[in-house]
Amino acid sequence: MRYNKYAMPVHPKVLEKDFKTDQATFFNLSVLTKKLKEIDDLDDLERENKNYLELLLKSLNKFLYKTWFEINLRKGINLKNREMLVPLFKQMNRLFAYGEEFYPDYLYRGVRLSRVLGPTALSDNYPDSINDPEVLEHLESLAYGLRSWTKYQYDAERWAKGIADEDTKSAKGRDLVIFEILSPTIVLDTDEVISYYKSSSHLDIGKPQPMFDDEEVILYLKNPKVVEVSKEKSRPGEPSIYHVVVEDR
Repeated sequence: MRYNKYAMPVHPKVLEKDFKTDQATFFNLSVLTKKLKEIDDLDDLERENKNYLELLLKSLNKFLYKTWFEINLRKGINLKNREMLVPLFKQMNRLFAYGEEFYPDYLYRGVRLSRVLGPTALSDNYPDSINDPEVLEHLESLAYGLRSWTKYQYDAERWAKGIADEDTKSAKGRDLVIFEILSPTIVLDTDEVISYYKSSSHLDIGKPQPMFDDEEVILYLKNPKVVEVSKEKSRPGEPSIYHVVVEDR
């Protein structure tokens, strides 16, 4: 039976363990999205109302640090509500990245199979497992929705193995997956946002807190489909790593 797809792989059992989103997050999200929609161009705003721009940039930075950057610490916006960030990120892409719609190359995402849905579902009966509808749904749910992807396969592998977030224990006893997608429609190229903040030392915005990881691109896949699965050779005792090519259909 297929379960409802939210912005993350939200099986009912997963939702039971999810954290709650602070109600202030929804209010601040709405306010910031509205303010960004009212802006035509950041450079024009700087010339016309520098103080307003500085306050807005500080507010946006604080919000994204708490709401997005700390997600791995079970803070910010939860699984069920995460796709509510799409309108804000699209406005940011319009202003910071000049409305870039597509990424011209491969993007990657490194994950571990869910403990709730079957941490070794691929390895248990590989290669027959890749023809199992439940296994495919498990994989597609991990690619579905508002997700962080990276421009480099190496970084995706670090996330899958728990190296990037210093959580290697979570990788033990679980299949690791490196998703690949070619020329996807993007929601936000975060490098453009980071670059803008770094080049704004002439503005009174203080030292920005981290909002995104380097080389992070945010996608919103609505109907991801697995088109190819291959297994990487691994040493005895190491987790199995699978490369999974997906398309958003």
